[in-house]
Amino acid sequence: MSLSSSSDSWVWMGDGNKQYSVSTVRNLIDCHYFAPFSFATYWSNLIPIIVKVFIWRLRLHRLAYKASLIRRNVHIADLNCVWYGNEVESEEHIFLNCNISKQVWSGIASWLQIDLPFWQSIDILWIWIDNFPNSKNHRVIVQAIFIAALWNLWRLRNSYAFNDQKFSKSHV
Repeated sequence: MSLSSSSDSWVWMGDGNKQYSVSTVRNLIDCHYFAPFSFATYWSNLIPIIVKVFIWRLRLHRLAYKASLIRRNVHIADLNCVWYGNEVESEEHIFLNCNISKQVWSGIASWLQIDLPFWQSIDILWIWIDNFPNSKNHRVIVQAIFIAALWNLWRLRNSYAFNDQKFSKSHV
C-alpha cells in the first residue's frame, strides 16, 4: 500500500466530462426513469409537485387503478370502470378508451385545432407528445395541456371511486 501526499478531491463521473451540473443530473434521472422519452415539462416550476409525482407514477405504470391492484393481490369486489361500469378499469381505459376520456381528448383536439390519433397505450401517448410536430415551445404547451387533462381525469376518477359521486356530464 502506498500513500500519497496529494489532497483528495471529488470527481463527477455522471456525464463523462467530469463537469457537474444540475442539468446532467436531471438528464441521468430522465434517462434512467423515462428513457427513451424527453419530457421538458416535467421539470417546469409551473407544474405542482403533486402533479409531477402523478405523471412520474403514470409513466412508470405505478398508479393504483383496479386492474393494477388485482395484480398486487389486493381483493377488489368490482373491477369495472367507476363511470360506466362496462369495462375493466385499466390505465388505458381510464385515460384513453373510456367515453369520458374520449370526450376530453376530443374537446382538446377541437380547442387546439389538431387531429389526435387513437393511442393504444399510455406509452404511445407519451411518444406522440414527445414527438409533437411543432416548435419546442409549442410542444411544451401541448405537454402542459395533456398533463392537465390526465391529472384531471385521475382526480375525477378518484372523486367517483372514493367520494361516491354519481356521473354527470357537467363534470367532464
